[in-house]
Amino acid sequence: MFCPKCGKKAPEGSSFCPSCGSPLTEKESTVNVESTPDDSSEPSLAPVPMKKKRSKRPLIAAVAIALVAVGGFMCIRALAAPKEDPHVAKQAESGVEEEAYEDLEVSGIKADDEEGLGRCVKLTVTNNTDEIARNVEITATGDFEIVDEYGDKDKTQLEMTLSCWSPGYGTGGTIAYLMPGENEVVLLAEKGDGTVASYTPDNGDEQKFGLEDASDIEIETGGWEQLEQNYDILTPEECDLTIDIAPDGKLSGTITNNTEDRWRKAEVFLRAEDGNGGPGGALLKMASDDLRTSFSYADVYAEYVKPGATVDLVSEVGARSEAPRAEAIYVLVEKDV
Repeated sequence: MFCPKCGKKAPEGSSFCPSCGSPLTEKESTVNVESTPDDSSEPSLAPVPMKKKRSKRPLIAAVAIALVAVGGFMCIRALAAPKEDPHVAKQAESGVEEEAYEDLEVSGIKADDEEGLGRCVKLTVTNNTDEIARNVEITATGDFEIVDEYGDKDKTQLEMTLSCWSPGYGTGGTIAYLMPGENEVVLLAEKGDGTVASYTPDNGDEQKFGLEDASDIEIETGGWEQLEQNYDILTPEECDLTIDIAPDGKLSGTITNNTEDRWRKAEVFLRAEDGNGGPGGALLKMASDDLRTSFSYADVYAEYVKPGATVDLVSEVGARSEAPRAEAIYVLVEKDV
């Protein structure tokens, strides 16, 4: 048996430990034997606490959530992004920036003197569509030197009153028609005295200007209409057109249908010209003393013309002209389809 206090061995049946004198009992000695290790046994080592391995599942879940969030954001961005407009300027793959697409493009504006016309504005209008553009609105502006209400000279931009001489006359600041592709356009002062703009200060008289006074001229195109499918525009040469002015001012002429379509109506647009090929006199009821409406059109036409037929031109308004000649500039044909 062993002493529960000092752990020394004591003779069996001893009441006290011979080494330390502590009392010994059978119960205590039995318990001590069972619970106290032998001297020869190696002391047990305390278990070292192990670190728990962190589960990868939360990390994977977090990554998955992040990817879903990013993907959702990208989808939202993709849905919210506006569709690309093919008419808006964009960067080409070659690195060269492409120009914005426009139906009608104006270029090459310059003021010049033309024999028979005097001072005029020349420009190129490119029709980028496949259709004929009709009644194209134009706005013309230029810089002019004015005298203000204080008597000081200044420069200001003024809108100009111009009319189209070619390719076809259009009333009210319009071009009668523009064919697909490039069109050479000539604009003239609409008023007979050559005035294209005016300015009146708060205190002072009206100041009038001609094309020769304008600088930095700008031309813009506005609204226009597409020629309907059952209409076509032909040149006078394509119709073997003839126009005569009688001594009393009445107009006469003939037109030939050289197409394969029957015409319901063919309207001939005329321009009154003087001996030099410029605006000359009044044509029909468009006569006016102060407006250069002499290069507007005469209302002459032919109805129901079969292919290959030649017919006379007639007028409903009593054709009359003060000009020495009337020049046909184009023919508007309504096809019988």
